[in-house]
Amino acid sequence: MISSASSSSNMEQESISFKVILDGLILITSYREDYDFQQELIDYCIRALKGEENSINGVEELPSLETPFFKCFLDIPFESFREDLIDKWCHTPLAAAKDASPILKQCEDKFKIVQLCYYTTKGKLGWHRDRISGLTEEEQAQLTSPVVSISLGNDCIFSYKVNGYKDVEHDLHLKSGDILIFSGPQRMMWHTVKKVFCNDTRPKTLNMRGLEGRINVTFREGTYYPDNSSPNVSNTLQ
Repeated sequence: MISSASSSSNMEQESISFKVILDGLILITSYREDYDFQQELIDYCIRALKGEENSINGVEELPSLETPFFKCFLDIPFESFREDLIDKWCHTPLAAAKDASPILKQCEDKFKIVQLCYYTTKGKLGWHRDRISGLTEEEQAQLTSPVVSISLGNDCIFSYKVNGYKDVEHDLHLKSGDILIFSGPQRMMWHTVKKVFCNDTRPKTLNMRGLEGRINVTFREGTYYPDNSSPNVSNTLQ
């Protein structure tokens, strides 16, 4: 059952609006109409993807509707990501989510990687769990550390399953500025990006600097690429 509320962040004196979808699964919608806030992160992410930020290697090639691939990934060490953006987009909403879902307060933050993923309007992502590279299946099953996932640009359909791969799927319509946090009992839920909508779903005031599609920014404990990602469209910083 979904419930809605708001919380005052200790880090910034502003109201954070959220929906408790499940215990451990929170959707924050406060930033949907804060276009300056979104534009700052969009500009930083695009520069990072292009290799124009200090100490960050970009991807070899950004996808377009003319290329044979329609998404790309870039992993950035957490300590190399801009600190003020981490505070605004990760620490502040996570603090509100912990107020909304008490079980999250029991889950230790272990952020090591910020993953950028750019999807064109043809981009999709198959069903997967956010496993961490180098862990056994038993260790994967014990993961509870939060994943903070931000949508920028075009709308998308994010689908998830609560009780395993064979369970019924549920859809969330994510808009630019939305933040989805999953942790605790939902940390290893199956999920997918089913569809990225066309450009007219993006707020007209946002400038994607020539890109058409959606940027996803994910703060997480470690690196994992879904099985349907090929090495030539992934760029991992060690």
